[in-house]
Amino acid sequence: LNLHLGVLIFGVVEGKYPGPTAAQSVANLVADCGHEAVLRSWTVLSNHDTPRLAHRLPELAPRLLALTLQFVLPGCPLVYYGDEIGLDGGDDPENRGTFRWESATDDNAVLAHTRKLVSLRQRLRALRIGDFRALVSQKLLAFMRATERVMDTVIVLANPTSEPVMEMVTVPDDRILGYTLFRDEVGGEEVRILGATVAIEVKPGTVRVLSMVNEDNPSGAQYKRIYGHWASFKGLRH
Repeated sequence: LNLHLGVLIFGVVEGKYPGPTAAQSVANLVADCGHEAVLRSWTVLSNHDTPRLAHRLPELAPRLLALTLQFVLPGCPLVYYGDEIGLDGGDDPENRGTFRWESATDDNAVLAHTRKLVSLRQRLRALRIGDFRALVSQKLLAFMRATERVMDTVIVLANPTSEPVMEMVTVPDDRILGYTLFRDEVGGEEVRILGATVAIEVKPGTVRVLSMVNEDNPSGAQYKRIYGHWASFKGLRH
């Protein structure tokens, strides 16, 4: 049960904890506790002992940001029943209310976002088992999740500020070749790695989840020459 990571997420979303400091704190947590221990721990934003997520973050945008961080940081995201539909409730016993099935509709923004995050974790192996590496930034909560397979690499850039942020962030992984294309799994925009850096604007209160794209061109062929045919990269989008 990783209550510390949940408190850290709230600190970032509520503007009490700068993104770069938070990234380093997560790196310290992994170093202190061990990678496997953190991966197996529940990341908790609310439960029967605390006010519900919708009570703590009544505005939609900050709540979606908190949920996104819960799913992309290392750990096992625990969604307290009802949080996925925006169920409200303060301290006990208000946080133990019955599930409101009438709110579980396709037009529920929180439910749609939660489903998207679940799909992301199912498709992106690094979000489930990847290690954590904080990336140096000035304003962003920036980090990389990576496995033993370079094609699993995910770069996360979160902007908890109230203004758009455009930063160049170094990606220190010598397995990632120059001009490699990454696509934002949230917004769909694309960006290339240039000189071991990535530069893309991140809108306020949003997260970029960048995953590697399989290109059927010379840029993609360079991976084929080094690591083998793309068809051997199980689970990668074609």
